Amino acid sequence: MMSFSPAFHRGRWPAPMKKIGTFLRATAPLWLPLAALLLLLAPGCGREDLVQITILHTNDLHGHVIPEKVRGWPIRTGGYAVFASWVKEQRAKNEEKGVATILLDAGDVYAGTPEGNLTRGAAVVDLMNAVGYDAMTIGNHEFDDGYLNLAELSKRAAFPFLAANAVGKISGKGLDFARADLVLEAQGIKVGIVGVVTPETGMVTLARNVDQVVFQPPAPAVRAAADRLREDGASLIVVLSHLGKEEDIALAKEVEGIAAIIGGHSHDLIEKPIRAGPSGTLVCQAGCYGRSAGRLDLWINPRTGAIRDHRYQVFANRELALPKDLAVDRLLDRIAAEVGAGFEEAIGLTIGDIVGADRAESLLGDLICDAMREATGAQVAFQNAYGIRAPLLAGEITRRDVFEVIPFADQVVLMKMTGRRIKEVLEQGLSLRKGMIQVSGLTAAYDLGRPAGQRLRSLAIGGEPAEDSREYTVATNGFLAGGGDYFDAFARGRAATETGILLRDAFLDYLRGHSPFDSQGFRPTRLIPEKGSAGRQSLLRGGDRGDDHQLAVEARGAEDGGGFGGRVADRELPAPGAHLLLQGEDDPEPSRGDVVHAA
Repeated sequence: MMSFSPAFHRGRWPAPMKKIGTFLRATAPLWLPLAALLLLLAPGCGREDLVQITILHTNDLHGHVIPEKVRGWPIRTGGYAVFASWVKEQRAKNEEKGVATILLDAGDVYAGTPEGNLTRGAAVVDLMNAVGYDAMTIGNHEFDDGYLNLAELSKRAAFPFLAANAVGKISGKGLDFARADLVLEAQGIKVGIVGVVTPETGMVTLARNVDQVVFQPPAPAVRAAADRLREDGASLIVVLSHLGKEEDIALAKEVEGIAAIIGGHSHDLIEKPIRAGPSGTLVCQAGCYGRSAGRLDLWINPRTGAIRDHRYQVFANRELALPKDLAVDRLLDRIAAEVGAGFEEAIGLTIGDIVGADRAESLLGDLICDAMREATGAQVAFQNAYGIRAPLLAGEITRRDVFEVIPFADQVVLMKMTGRRIKEVLEQGLSLRKGMIQVSGLTAAYDLGRPAGQRLRSLAIGGEPAEDSREYTVATNGFLAGGGDYFDAFARGRAATETGILLRDAFLDYLRGHSPFDSQGFRPTRLIPEKGSAGRQSLLRGGDRGDDHQLAVEARGAEDGGGFGGRVADRELPAPGAHLLLQGEDDPEPSRGDVVHAA
């Protein structure tokens, strides 16, 4: 039994205790705040009981489901079997901790490879079913095989397709095979997910594939869907977007209350989510072609839906990063058998990488246009830069390589165009709205420093000055012939005729007949920037990024050949072989490249 000193019991402190009390009172300003903080952090003592939710996400797979070489990578990608292992690993770790996992895709899942195109997307949907997606938004390339094919894919999928801003042209209501939104319950929290697709789909897809659909501005559709979701009890709103990075940032600024935007379309790898808009929306995107995936962890107040913390990681999907998922690997074997053999057949050889560029003439664009002229006898040929989907890497060129450069089943189209119309095409390309048009059979000088529509400085066709009223025979792909990518002048050409020649086949025959190729020392000879007109123009190969920006210096990205640029810090022109650090005008992140030509 414990006994008490009578003095202590009557409230009088012994001398030693008085000293301790005096010390504590004197030091109270120091220890009281710390004690209060410890009390708040103690379990059950005033701390918010936060709930963790994990969102795993992908975008712009474009059918790249088997391991493949990537420009600048020392090893191949891991393919879908390694990706599936990563998803399984993340889910298992979360289950051990009682954390909910949501798996989302932001569109353009299949168009771009034999596995995707030749199965019309069915193979990729089967793989997504096997991995267990919760939802995907429709991308513009989901319409590449038409409206009815997309409807069939939605039936095949074990998860919903989303597109809040795509409606039927006649009904004005949502598409039969796509929902505007859905609610997922995770750890007791209702998560509302809204899907949107780029409103440019009608201009970047063959018109006949989308003639039943109207693509509306995304912001009003998101705002209306978010209101409905909140009425249904959703406390967290996530937008699954196929708009592009800049458009996602704009959406976050325009629509309040979005917790996160899981994006796609622009193929950006955002390694740290961008905070945007009044709600501090987290804008995320995970690159393209299955090379990476994102993991966004959110810690949420379950009563208010407020995000108290977040963490983000990027998974680099490389060969041997994880063991392959055996079930998915067997499914890939069945897909390979369905697609058929022959894609690994070598049809040519290149010494050095042959790449495209979105902001300048490229060797790959030159070769594709030369192939059209050789196949048809046309005087001039055009190819849209955004229609060149992959580079040709040094070494053997295979049928698969050619397919991935030109995955679209476009025919070559012949037409008559006046010199004036050809100038309109070039001015549209020089606006860089959808990249610089690639050419054959002509030479043009330009100045990007001038206003759009006035950048073409001179034009020669077949070595002679172009005549505005004279008609020339022009070859292009079927997409451009219909005015795609805003190149309206093609639609006003005369006597347009489908040749029956697939562009991909014409290109393959050209490569076979002219191999080997040497890309080293390439310099523009057809689309030539005027010296001193928009700053010194430098063409670079290699770099640490594959995205593209219109700036004073034209460059070629490391992975996909997309152009980027910036201002050269040195006062002297760089020498070939030198390394440059470019500072972008529209993006402060610096980019590196190796100079191959400067003028």
